[in-house]
Amino acid sequence: VMLFVFVRVELRTTHPMLPMRFFRQRDFTGAVVVIGMIVFAMLAAFFSLTQFLQLVQGRSAFQAGLLIISAAAAMMLGAPMAGAMVKAIGPRYLAVIGIISMTIGMILLSGLQIDGGSLQVVAPLALFGFGGGLVLAPLTDTVMAAVPVEDAGVGSAVNDVSRELGGALGVAVIGTVVNGLYTSDVTGSLAGSAPPPLVEAAGEGIGGAVLASAGVVNGTAGAFLDTAREAFVDAITAGFRISAAILVVTLFVALALLPRRMRASQLGLE
Repeated sequence: VMLFVFVRVELRTTHPMLPMRFFRQRDFTGAVVVIGMIVFAMLAAFFSLTQFLQLVQGRSAFQAGLLIISAAAAMMLGAPMAGAMVKAIGPRYLAVIGIISMTIGMILLSGLQIDGGSLQVVAPLALFGFGGGLVLAPLTDTVMAAVPVEDAGVGSAVNDVSRELGGALGVAVIGTVVNGLYTSDVTGSLAGSAPPPLVEAAGEGIGGAVLASAGVVNGTAGAFLDTAREAFVDAITAGFRISAAILVVTLFVALALLPRRMRASQLGLE
């Protein structure tokens, strides 16, 4: 609602904070939308993955961080390569390559196993990070090149908002779906085999299940926690598949809206 109100105000005011005319340019709109959709899928995946590594596999926060840093390392490898590649093949096809890499990584993540090793996390995240490195920096350049120099601050702000909004919505939307799947699965599996307070605690989240298992007696703590962990993994892998589907849609958006070649300002000719 607030976004709708903001657009209405900006269209009517004589001195808009964000001139809506910028969105008439396909390269500006395409880059902003693609960035937002990528971050939508990306942050939702990381939100689930950190819980999987610590609460399901029992790793420490430091160990989980070491595994997840593989995405950042791969991004550091992909980003410098993007500078040369975007001049050769243009933003559109570079985005396609990067999004395909990210999609493959997300699909691999959807095959996570509770007893799987580090490679099942590191390899997909490396593909994901490398693709992100190829895509995000050139798309930021595309946004900035689509606005006049005097409006560079506006371009930069819209670029940041697309990331922040995409990330917030991704965690909210996909996180809600994952939570709903988990709650339904775990409460259904535990109903009749565990006391109602334990079922309720497990239904609140995998963290609640881990805490509640400490108070389970009679040697059933392992079975209780295994049920919760399996339900959580089933839920987050479904979330990863949703993220992969969003990336596929993003691929088509990139093909439709991103330019084949950079503007001259991006090439340093102006």
